[in-house]
Order: sequence, then C-alpha cells, then structure tokens
Amino acid sequence: MAEYGYRGKASVGNEKIQEVIPTLLIGLGGTGKQILTRLRKRVYDKYGEPSFPFLRTVAFDSNVQESDGVPTGEEKADYADVLMQTGKGELYGVEIGGEGYDLARADFKKKARTLTSWLHPSFFELVDKTSVTQGSGAYRQAGRLAFHSHFGNIFKVIDSELRKIRAYTMDAGRHNADRPFDVDQTHLDVTIVTSIAGGTGAGMFLDMAYLVKDILSSPPSVKQIEKERLYNPTGVTHHVTIIAVMPTAFTMEDKSKQNRFRLNAYSAILEMENYNTSRPDDNAFLDDESDKPRHADQAIEFSCNWNGDGEVTITGRPWDSCYLIDDVNDKNRGSERKTSDVQQMIADYLFLDIGNNPFATEKRSLRSNHADLNQ
Repeated sequence: MAEYGYRGKASVGNEKIQEVIPTLLIGLGGTGKQILTRLRKRVYDKYGEPSFPFLRTVAFDSNVQESDGVPTGEEKADYADVLMQTGKGELYGVEIGGEGYDLARADFKKKARTLTSWLHPSFFELVDKTSVTQGSGAYRQAGRLAFHSHFGNIFKVIDSELRKIRAYTMDAGRHNADRPFDVDQTHLDVTIVTSIAGGTGAGMFLDMAYLVKDILSSPPSVKQIEKERLYNPTGVTHHVTIIAVMPTAFTMEDKSKQNRFRLNAYSAILEMENYNTSRPDDNAFLDDESDKPRHADQAIEFSCNWNGDGEVTITGRPWDSCYLIDDVNDKNRGSERKTSDVQQMIADYLFLDIGNNPFATEKRSLRSNHADLNQ
C-alpha cells in the first residue's frame, strides 16, 4: 500500500480506509459550531487537514464573534489551524441585528404571513432589539426568525455543499488524490449538530432539518428549491441525523439561564415528538374542536412559508435518526460532565463514524432495524 504524507500531528502511515460515506455536517449555534471545530481538530491531528471534499463542515450562528469559535475550555493556539471562519465557506452569520429586527417588526405589523403564522403576537414587546443584536438571547423564536431572515442564503449554502460532495464522489479521478479513502457513490449522510437549550439552534433546527429533507427530495415541495436547486439527489440514498444537546449540559456553567434553557428544550422535544410520530388518532398540537384529521399516509405534516411565496406542506419525518445528549450517565449518577466534556464526546463519536472501523460499520448495520421500528 502507498505511504501517505500528512501535515497533522499524527500519521496514518500505511493505513487504508475502505469506502467512507460522503457526509455533510451542519452545526447550528455556538454549540454546533464548537462541536464541529473539535471534530475538525481530531481529523486534522490524524490526517493533516480539518475536512475533505467528501467530509464537509458548515456552521450557522447568530453570533459569529463569540470567543472567535474556540471551543469552551480550550486554548486558541491549539485550534488555530481548524477554526471555522467566515468568508471561507465554513461559518455563516445569521444574526438578526438591529436593522433586521426593525424590518421584521415592520413586516409583522403589516401581518406578513411569513411571520404571523408562527411568531408570538407579543414577541417584539417581550424581546427588545438589544437582545438579538448579537446572538438570539436564548429566545427560540429569535432563532427561527434568524432562519427566516436568512433563508435564501442558507438554502444556497446547503445546496452548494451537497453539490460539491456529489461532484467529488462522481469524479473518476478522485482516487488519485493523496488520501487513504475510497468514497461510496450511492449513499450520502447529512448530520445536524445543535443544542436545544439556547436560542439559535433550538429555534432553527426543525426548519433546517425540513430544508435539508426538501433539498434531498425528488421532487421538492418548495418551488424555489425546485427551480434553483443544483444538487441532484437521483440515484443516492440519503440518511439524515440530528444530534441535540440537552440543557443539563449547560446548567453547571450558566446558572442564570437554567430555567429558560429547560423551557426551550421542553418545547423543542415536543416538536421532535410531534414531527416524528405517525398517530392518526392523536392530534397532539390541535384544538379539541379541530376537524383536521391526521391520516396514516400523511400523518406528519410540516407547514412553512420561508420565502413569502405561500405556505407549503412538507410531509414525513424531518430526519432518520435522532440522538439526545446530556451530561448524565445513568450508571454513574452524580458524576455529571462539563459542557466541554459533552462537546468532545460528540466530536469523538462523529470522528469514529468516519470510515468503516468496527464502530461505524456496526452502527450502519443497525439502520435497517431502526428504519423498521419507525414504520
């Protein structure tokens, strides 16, 4: 086997990894961004570069200035080569900002359906402009407002990343690259990493998942996606995963927002449960007097109006696998971990999912059983 030269701190030597699954990893908010940064360091330390054409990372955050993206509890110098940066196709700001806040408030007063169908009637009285100038202030609806405000760019970024991955996997010359990987041409994974405690990730994770689902669908439900999409999903089997960090992972280090974090997570879990369970006889989020049935064949319906072209319904579950992560081990209670420990654990899990090592192979072999369980 050929020798491989790497710039990282470790070398794989003669190691040959057979057939990896092309993957797009999407980080939401500060937590998603920091976890992907930790993953990029693991990849860099072993392979000499933080990502590959078939393993791409992209993050969306409403506060791109926060700690310069350095993971909690870590030294910036240790991450200098792997930090996700704006302007390099890695980190995208989706802040509302003062001007965006004023525009949204004006649209809301005009009863724009893109906002009035979901935004709380008193949002602009309860949440002042300074709370969302940088970040989402731990308000879930501010996170969703950020997604709506930046929908056009978010769609183009995700579509472009998927197209780049697909172009590489179909390139006949890809195996000549100096990398010890063979890439599966028939599968593509998308993993969304977020917390459901704060504002940005907890507010936009559901819209992001359904956006990904629609881009991967043939045909998509949203007309703009159908007209402008560059990624071609034909002939590819997709698997979408969401990894969501629970509020317990933050309470040790941020007591002041503990109650809000818990409320955010509770609301997010209600949404997860509703949009992942086909129950024709259980109208969990409908009034008792509602006559809208949830038929077995279309029991899960997500309504959106991201671009103002009118409300669209996307049917089906938003993802194939969901992992909820906290800092508690049931077999060793009382030894809760720090936020940084939880982030690193998730990054290590994602790193092990690269290639066909025993962990990754066994996990993927169980997907069919998981899919059968969801039927």
